[in-house]
Amino acid sequence: MKKRSLKKGDCGELKYVTLSCSRSGIPQSTTSNVLNPYPSIKCNCKAQLRVGICLDGSWKVNLVKLDHNHGLNLDNARYFRMNRAISSYMKRKIEANDRARIRVNKNYNSMVVKARGHENMPFMENDCRNYINKVRKLQLGEGDVTARCASQEHNKEYILRKTMKTPIHNKEMQITKARQIETIEQTRMEI
Repeated sequence: MKKRSLKKGDCGELKYVTLSCSRSGIPQSTTSNVLNPYPSIKCNCKAQLRVGICLDGSWKVNLVKLDHNHGLNLDNARYFRMNRAISSYMKRKIEANDRARIRVNKNYNSMVVKARGHENMPFMENDCRNYINKVRKLQLGEGDVTARCASQEHNKEYILRKTMKTPIHNKEMQITKARQIETIEQTRMEI
């Protein structure tokens, strides 16, 4: 499914939303060679779902068309990004095995055996690799803390303020000048 169109009201809130099949639309060739066209997934599928918002704020389904003019393969639904999620238990297990220096493919294959097959896994091996890379980027390496302290000692005008968007990940580092913070605090006191 893809979002085909939406209409907003005066205040910017959604009024109508139309969701259509990802294969809707007429295929248009982008190549200049007529004998060797690029493959297209578009086949003018008419399946769609149209919803609108009522006066009380609830959503009302206005139109449902479920007649696809192409075959549906539900086995491939597990490859969609929205259907792939790593649970917190699996994340902890992946991190622990990474600290024990167990390779990702061995780690993933042990989870596949425990889940009794690839079709029962809620994520793929590439998701596992991406998660490990994300965790490694967030970790401090050897000598990072001493280098940071040395740079702060060298230039005392800068301070480091760390804000957390979520409790565990998505750490945002913000460096501001100490003078700017002092002037901001002084203007707040004056107001």
